[in-house]
Amino acid sequence: PSSKFSMKDYVDMFLEAKTKGLGITIHTGEEGASQFKEMKLVVEKIEPHRIGHGFLAWQDKKLVKQLVEKKITLELCPTSNLQIQVIKNISDMKKLYRSLYSSGVTLTINTDGPEMHGTTLWKEFNFLLEKQIFTQEELNSLIQNAFDATFIS
Repeated sequence: PSSKFSMKDYVDMFLEAKTKGLGITIHTGEEGASQFKEMKLVVEKIEPHRIGHGFLAWQDKKLVKQLVEKKITLELCPTSNLQIQVIKNISDMKKLYRSLYSSGVTLTINTDGPEMHGTTLWKEFNFLLEKQIFTQEELNSLIQNAFDATFIS
């Protein structure tokens, strides 16, 4: 038996967890062709409530449309994305974040390990504002998205 991880092997488990009322977040769509393909499977078969990262979806109009229709929230992590070089520069970040936002995908801003990346939510919001990736009004809507997407009731 192969020890290689395949999301296909876990679809039923995630679906069962959803039927039991658990909130589902899956980390995918952050880098590479394999994660892009995995994200398509995740969106089509599992329909999680949230996806950690998932910004690679911006390349595929059908996938973006599914995210919007299924109301799947993407958890964006700007500092992490730049530090680990899955997004090469601020210009690329603006292009793909704006594309997702303009398409109506529900987005939140996150830190993805604040101790490792030396950041806080406050720093993330200020960075996005200073680099003119989002306006203050848009950031306020992303903050509201985070409250709406919480699993805490």
